[in-house]
Amino acid sequence: MKKGIIILVAGFLFVSCGAVQQLAKITNLKNCNFDLRKIESVQVAGINVTNFNGFSATDLVNLAACVANKKIPVVMGVQVGVDNPGASSATVTRMEWLCTVDNKQMATGVVSDRYSIPAGGSVTIPLKVSMDAYDLFSSSGVDAVKAFINSFSKDDHTSSRVAVKVKPTVELGSATVTMPNYITLISNK
Repeated sequence: MKKGIIILVAGFLFVSCGAVQQLAKITNLKNCNFDLRKIESVQVAGINVTNFNGFSATDLVNLAACVANKKIPVVMGVQVGVDNPGASSATVTRMEWLCTVDNKQMATGVVSDRYSIPAGGSVTIPLKVSMDAYDLFSSSGVDAVKAFINSFSKDDHTSSRVAVKVKPTVELGSATVTMPNYITLISNK
């Protein structure tokens, strides 16, 4: 009888310790700081605008054709930073994201890779954002596209017009916990 109680108590403590560790991971993830580190490899209608030096004649023809076809593809790499100031590690197992330009939702996606953020450490989670920006630019045509491209002229290749929202998920044994709200990351720090 005594042995059974000891085994039961030991089992309860083992399960409780695991639950406490999982709870600590949730708390650490909640205390992590998310930021928009960099927007890179920005292409508008196939034109690399990361280090933009002006339109060539070919670029203008391609851009005009995209406007005429009512499709302006924009592709960019977004680097989301996660800093963990906590005393123990945190793990992101999934991250929903959405991208806005001028407060208009333009793209959504999910990162399904696992990222462990060590105590006092940092990781960068890459996102590939692809969108059709015709509706965004249609009112002003090529001038609106030029203004968007010029908004990336800062040294850190970010734009105050672009924001990313993330909703991270942490894995807890066989269960997952998703943050209840999106965290907004704006590139103009």
